[in-house]
Order: sequence, then structure tokens, then C-alpha cells
Amino acid sequence: MPNYWHLHSIDIQSQPWFDDMLYSSGKAKFLPAFTFQVLYDGKVQNKTVFPIVRTIRIIPSGQVVGMLMLNTELSYLKELVQRMEMFPDQRTMIVSDAGDVIYDSAQNDPSQVSAENYLSAIQHGNGASIDDLGGERCLRSYSTAKDVGWTVVSVVSADVLHQKMNFIAQRTTIWMVLIIFCAVFVTYFTSKYISKPLRSLTLSMQLVERGQFDVSLTTSRTDEIGILTNAFNHMVSQINQLIQEKYINQLTQKKLEISMLQMQINPHFLYNTLESISMMAEINDDREAADMASSLGRLLRYSLHNKKAIVPLWQEIYYLSQYINLQQHRWEHQFMIEEFIEPALYTQQIIPLSLQPILENAINHGMEPVKKGGMITISSKRQSDFFSILVHDNGSGIPPEKLEQLNDYINEKNENFSGVGLRNVNKRIKLRMGEKYGLIIHSSAGKGTTVEIRLPYGEYVDSPETT
Repeated sequence: MPNYWHLHSIDIQSQPWFDDMLYSSGKAKFLPAFTFQVLYDGKVQNKTVFPIVRTIRIIPSGQVVGMLMLNTELSYLKELVQRMEMFPDQRTMIVSDAGDVIYDSAQNDPSQVSAENYLSAIQHGNGASIDDLGGERCLRSYSTAKDVGWTVVSVVSADVLHQKMNFIAQRTTIWMVLIIFCAVFVTYFTSKYISKPLRSLTLSMQLVERGQFDVSLTTSRTDEIGILTNAFNHMVSQINQLIQEKYINQLTQKKLEISMLQMQINPHFLYNTLESISMMAEINDDREAADMASSLGRLLRYSLHNKKAIVPLWQEIYYLSQYINLQQHRWEHQFMIEEFIEPALYTQQIIPLSLQPILENAINHGMEPVKKGGMITISSKRQSDFFSILVHDNGSGIPPEKLEQLNDYINEKNENFSGVGLRNVNKRIKLRMGEKYGLIIHSSAGKGTTVEIRLPYGEYVDSPETT
């Protein structure tokens, strides 16, 4: 205690603990608090302290030559205790291992029950009990510090505890209400932000499942729900587009079938007439006319009576030879037609009456300016997944700009030409066998023209509804 002057010296030898300390093992001992007067800044003050005492010995003899006494102000313990107290009117006592009261928070209050009543039945260690102390029901708890042997005893009135518990219960209830309110608030907005869009998406999917494909959801979100919604819109749009394309294809196919049916009106009259002409030519010994009438009859039967959507290539080549026979009589053998088809391709499938319009186009446009030495070749070329039939003429060819327009025309990208033969063949192949098949026209000025028919290679299985 700096700057303090003791007004009265302490007679240590007269203290009751002095003799016990002389014969102790040298361990420090905490003693009961006491009060003495000091002079501080010219004023006399009372200071209450708790002492720690131990003997001073000579090593190695162990002879006691002095006594060391350290006095610590009791206010230090008071500050520590006040920081530990949690309840109003809580009484805290610190008791040494010898049972001496070192500190009592109510020692200056004469109305308080004596410390001895509270310390009865207190043992070293930790524990708690509810007892009637001084006519009042109290909670008494204690805990011992092993290093110094002190026991801290706390006494709290049961009424104060109940008030504290009620306060805690009220606070807990308020917090629970606030937590429930926040949970409801968060749940509501979570439902509005997440569940509602998902519910709308589910309802739209049910509409699509029932066949309504004009469904579209509007969203500006960029999270997973927005990505899912945009994917759903894209899927419905693709389905709707595919349905429209299939409907248009079926409608076009029906129109073509109607056109072919219209061509079959009363064909038997034509067959009978041609057979009569052929017989008359035979009677008149006109073999050329009889041959032409017979070839024309076979062609008409093939074109009007054939109801198959696809035929083997050998059958198409056979009836093409009937057409060639007619044309060579007509053109008086002004040009030659040669065939170089790979035999292994004869069993492959082809659209009926697809070669005849191409050959007709080569004769009428490619051979017309050729007066002598005209040649039309029909050949084949096989790839891994498709094969091609090539109809080539050695006519004057087609200029590049006109060739591009012609290829666009047969693919229905312009209306710059009036002919429908090649265009119809190309469309029939694409409708029946797929968009990657059909006609391609190749040409070079002065080197003739080649029309390529690309068809699927292998066993082609047509759908039952179109066969």
C-alpha cells in the first residue's frame, strides 16, 4: 500500500495464528480480515485488509528467522465479488480453509443474518441446496478453489430467484414470439419468391401434357428458376414448331396423293386404247409403233396403278427403260443413253417415278441443242450411309448464277422457274426419307449437267401409315 503510514504497529507475535505459523511447513496462509488506521494525504483513514502470512526460513537448515505478512485491501475482493453477483440482494462470502470469513458482502449491515448461520453444513468442494435461513427460503451454493483453499458461498432469496426466472420467462416468450413472426415472414416471402413460380411452372406443364402447346411463361429472373422457366418455354416452342412442320408435311403429302388420284381417273380406257393401237400396229406389220404403244402402256400402268411409297431400284430402272424406248423413237436416235448402275444397289429402295422426270429434263433441256453425239449416262456412287444415282448429259451446261437459283428453286427457296418435275421429286424424297436426302444439280458451262439423287443406303423401313 504505497503512500500509507501506519499509525499503529501490528504486534504479530500476539496474534493467535503466530505459534501455528512457526511450526507450519512454510505454506502461505490466508488470515481473517482486520481493520487498522493509516495516515494518507494528511488524513487518518481506516483500512480493512486480508493478510497472507508465511514464515521466512534459512536454507538448508530450515531455521525460522522471520515472518512475511502481505496485506491486501478488502475493496479488491469487493470489486471481484460485485462482478460475480447476478441477483439483487445476493449475499456472497469468502471463507478460508480454516473456516474464517475472509469477506462478507453484508458484514457492515447489522440487519443481516450472521454468517455462521449461512455457513453451517458447508463443506469443501462444490454444491448447492435450498434451505430456510433466517426465516427465509434461500438457495445456497458454494464452490472451493483448490489452489488457495477458499470457498465462495452465495446465498440468494428464493423470491428473488422466482422474480428472475419470471423475467427470463417473459423475455424468452417475447423472443419466441419474435422468432415465430420472423419465421412466418420468411416463409411467406420464400413461398412467394420460390414456390409460386414453381407452382405456375407445374400448372403449365400439366396444360402441355393435355395437348395445349400455346403456353408461355414470362420471367425476368436469372437464377435456377429463371433458367428452368426459359428452358420450358423453349421446349414448348420447339414442340409446337415440330407439330406445325409435321402437319404441313402431312398436308403436302395428302395434296400430292390427291393429285396422283386425279391422274388415275378412268385409266382403263387408256390401257385398252393403247392395247388396241398396239394390236393394229402388229396387224399392219408396224413393229416400231407396236413397241412404242406397248412401252407407253407399261409406263401408264406403273405410274397410275403403283400404290407403293417406295420400290426397289431395279423396278424403277426397268420402267425407266420403257420411257427411254419411247424417247429414242421420238428423237430418232439423236443421242445415246447408257446405264452404269452397280448391281449391288439394285435392291436398294427409291421413290417410284423419281428417275423419269430427271431423264426427261436431261432430254428436253440438255439434248435439245445437241445435234449429234449426245450422251446421257445413268450411274451410281455409294458412300457409307447413302448412295447416289447420277444422271449426266453432255449438253451446254448451266451458268453458275442460274445453277444456284435452280438449286434454290427445287428446294422451294424462290419462284424463279415454272417447271415442277424436279421440284416435286426433291420434295417427295425429303418428305419420305428425310431432309438430308434429295436432289443436287451440278453443272459447268460447256461441260454438261449432272443431277444427283441422294438416297439412304441400307435397309430402309418406311412407316406403315405412308407405305
